Amino acid sequence: MRLLLVSPYFPPQRGAASIRLWALARQACAAGIEVDVLTTAKHPDQVIEWEGEFTGAVHEIEYQVPRILRSLRKVHKQEESYSGDGSAESRSGGGASKLIKGTLGRVRAKTGVYSSVRMPDLTDYWVGPAIEWASEHQKTAAPWDVVVSSSGPYTAHLAAMEIKKGGHARAWIAEFRDLWTANQPFKGCFPMTLREGQLENRVLRSADGLATVSRPMGDWLGARSNAPVEVIYNGYNELKPECLTSKSSGKPSGLGEPIRLVFTGRIYSGNQCPRAILSALATLRKEGIDITLAVAGSSCDLWERHAQELGALDGLELLGVVTHERAIELQRSASALVAIEWSDPKAGVLSSKLFEYIAAGPIVLLTGPGGGAMGEMLLRTGRGLHLGESPEKVELSLRSLIAGEQAFPEPIPSAIEELSRSAQSQRMIEFCQRIAHSAPD
Repeated sequence: MRLLLVSPYFPPQRGAASIRLWALARQACAAGIEVDVLTTAKHPDQVIEWEGEFTGAVHEIEYQVPRILRSLRKVHKQEESYSGDGSAESRSGGGASKLIKGTLGRVRAKTGVYSSVRMPDLTDYWVGPAIEWASEHQKTAAPWDVVVSSSGPYTAHLAAMEIKKGGHARAWIAEFRDLWTANQPFKGCFPMTLREGQLENRVLRSADGLATVSRPMGDWLGARSNAPVEVIYNGYNELKPECLTSKSSGKPSGLGEPIRLVFTGRIYSGNQCPRAILSALATLRKEGIDITLAVAGSSCDLWERHAQELGALDGLELLGVVTHERAIELQRSASALVAIEWSDPKAGVLSSKLFEYIAAGPIVLLTGPGGGAMGEMLLRTGRGLHLGESPEKVELSLRSLIAGEQAFPEPIPSAIEELSRSAQSQRMIEFCQRIAHSAPD
């Protein structure tokens, strides 16, 4: 089988999306599949050190964007990550630069434009060159059996749709790591939302198969398309054996002080709320309990603001953006890991972070509404507890765990092991084979 993967994200570019696609490409090559990867040429600030081996062919396509957009991108990239010193000036610069950065940041955070999520995006200018490359490449090669496009950004689907339409691939699978017009945190920008709806309908009508990362998202796609839908979880790279072992035998021993809770990743204002865990942290520390919360990621400003309002700053360790390796180290050395469920339990949001948590070892403590995808996944694997949504309930649950009055859940090894990235990549390969087998010659 010949497979073409289409995605602006691929190593050495940083990000969970790159790792997901790399794992699939590598495993497909190991299975004897001929793999081409069609991606963007990388900017220097996107590149990280990458030592992974891959025997397929990677085609990085150059593309030009208007000068004004290049300038705005430069302004955005100059913004420093959270320094942990509470200085807004150190994070945003001053004067006109600060105003531009602040305005751009607010627009991107609200709408998702130019953020690899909603239209417009800088990779709009990559679609045409990507299609041209595929047309030229196929002048001397047979059509690919399957093209898999992975979004966001949505531009991966637009390129793949034209590649299939041009007869360069026998079948096409559109993978939605996030939904497009139904994206939960990013609502898009009118009137571009009208165009997005039209293009999304074309994608859903034209694709031979659809893939996504959770069952609720799969249900949303399935209700709008006649194509088969497969759920392929993000999965984890490496499993710590301790996560397969029961944390309690007989009477639970409790968390044990000092307690260091850890949160890594990002929270989305309006969709996830950290106030319950911060309120409980403040109350417990006032009573002399040695408990702290370390936060690593791009949302430290949000955590800091809520912690200041709730009197929890002295128990909060703000680390800012860290490397993926450092994030894994923090997770595995924690007393317990903190996760926050989506405010809409039906959203089906399951980030890569949750699967890292499941594989890390420490118990996962979930706050927020019940009945969501995160809670279901932790229940399915036996790797976490739902502490509740209100500050009072979260506080009581933490007290019970600290005192050893509540047992840790029993891990379910079979459910945990099937979430490995290799197992999930194999599921995608088998889906590709089924779609290719049913495609007309």
